[in-house]
Amino acid sequence: MKHRAVLKPILVAALAVFLSSCLSTDVSIDFRDDGEIGLHTVYTMPKAVWELGVFDSTSPERAIPISARDARETANLYADVTLVDHTVREAGDQVTVQIMYSVGSAESLAGPAPEVGEHRLEFEPETGFLRIPVNGERVPVDEDQRELIREVFRNQQFTLTLSAPGELNTTGPELPDASLTEESDTNTATWSAPLGSLLLHEDSAFIEARWELPQ
Repeated sequence: MKHRAVLKPILVAALAVFLSSCLSTDVSIDFRDDGEIGLHTVYTMPKAVWELGVFDSTSPERAIPISARDARETANLYADVTLVDHTVREAGDQVTVQIMYSVGSAESLAGPAPEVGEHRLEFEPETGFLRIPVNGERVPVDEDQRELIREVFRNQQFTLTLSAPGELNTTGPELPDASLTEESDTNTATWSAPLGSLLLHEDSAFIEARWELPQ
């Protein structure tokens, strides 16, 4: 059995793909089942990017590890993680990859999280607290670079949806065109922002959530 310290936590693995590749990424985490945590990640990219081969499951040098093999290998690192679904869909000039896991413990979800800038993911299920760094401090860029980044990533988005067993109180970084919505009837909160805004944000950015625990 592999020592826990060498394992990349499963949520951080999903976020690491987003942070390193800048694909449109939609992450949903469901804490409402007391026995299991649902982790659902959807990556969307232009078909031309998919066809570059950076997702080739036969290549150990693939830049973006979201193939079915990668998903199975990630789940197999943990005794309490199950790969529920891996689906690739093509529609017009877009490709969507959906990966769903069932996670049995806080340790497997968060674990020894790597740093984003100088910060780490924090997850405290016993108190109902989650803090996710979504951007480390960036090197300032000039206006020409800012315009290029805005153009390249203008149609790409990062979205995080949390579903908790109790009432949620969620905060996210205030970025241009970012949004935060909460649905009290389902104890669900969604924070979303354009990738360009995240990439151009020069300070560290976090999403924090607290929720009431069942009595």
